[in-house]
Amino acid sequence: MHIEMNKEGAEMVVLTRGEFDDMTFDNAAFDAAQRDRADLTITSRDIKAILSGTLHPLTAWRKAAGFTQSQLAERAKTRTATISDIEGARIDPRISTLQNIAAALGLDVDDITS
Repeated sequence: MHIEMNKEGAEMVVLTRGEFDDMTFDNAAFDAAQRDRADLTITSRDIKAILSGTLHPLTAWRKAAGFTQSQLAERAKTRTATISDIEGARIDPRISTLQNIAAALGLDVDDITS
C-alpha cells in the first residue's frame, strides 16, 4: 500500500490486488455458510478451556463443525497456515479474514475470537 496524489492534488491510497482482496468480505462464502448453517454447540469442557486460555475459540468451533483446518481454510477462501496461525495465537488476523472464517462456520466474528 502506498499514497499517491491524483491530478487534483488529492491523496489516493493504492493497494495491491492481494491487499484489496484481504480487505473485502466474501459475500459468496457468507451466503453459502448461511445456507449450510447448522446449529453448532461446543462442550462445557471446551468453554472452560477457552476461558482458561488453553484452547482458542476458533479451534473449538472448527472441531464442533467437523472441519479440519484445511477444510475450513478452503470454505473461508484462506490458507490452512492462516487457520493454524490464528488457532495458535501466532498472528492477529485482518477483520476481513475473521469475517470470512466466521461466515464459513455460520458464526459471528465475536464467537471465534478470544
